[in-house]
Amino acid sequence: MRNFWGFYDNGIYRVGCNGAMIYVYGQDRKELGRFKDIPYAYCGAFQP
Repeated sequence: MRNFWGFYDNGIYRVGCNGAMIYVYGQDRKELGRFKDIPYAYCGAFQP
């Protein structure tokens, strides 16, 4: 995985933020998605 400024793991998904993009990973550390339309992304969280 990459180096991140912020990283959050809820047991099912993992989210990493590096300032310009947010990466979403599964339990097996496989990249599920990448969001790059966010101008300021240093912290990520899950919302039910």
